[in-house]
Amino acid sequence: MIYSRGSADDFDRYARATGDHGWSWDALQPYIKKHERVVLPADCYDIIGQIDISAHGTSGPLGVSLPGYPLGIDSLVMETTPQLPEEFPFNEDMNAGTPLVS
Repeated sequence: MIYSRGSADDFDRYARATGDHGWSWDALQPYIKKHERVVLPADCYDIIGQIDISAHGTSGPLGVSLPGYPLGIDSLVMETTPQLPEEFPFNEDMNAGTPLVS
């Protein structure tokens, strides 16, 4: 299962379309964080530098994590990012508001 919040731009667009600031990214973050609890992946590997902990909750009922047991392609993606930073900028956490880097 994949957990994804969506983009800050989308939530802000909902707020503008409805005229209700309560739908904005910033307004919803406290509620999103309340239901999250960051947990280690199944294989317990170190997630430091791979997730923005400040963008997540730590005591909610929904455990969220990075995938356990990285795939072979993962290391290739991580190697490519610094080689072509303009084309493939590193995105530490797709749930911190920018799932796609522009």
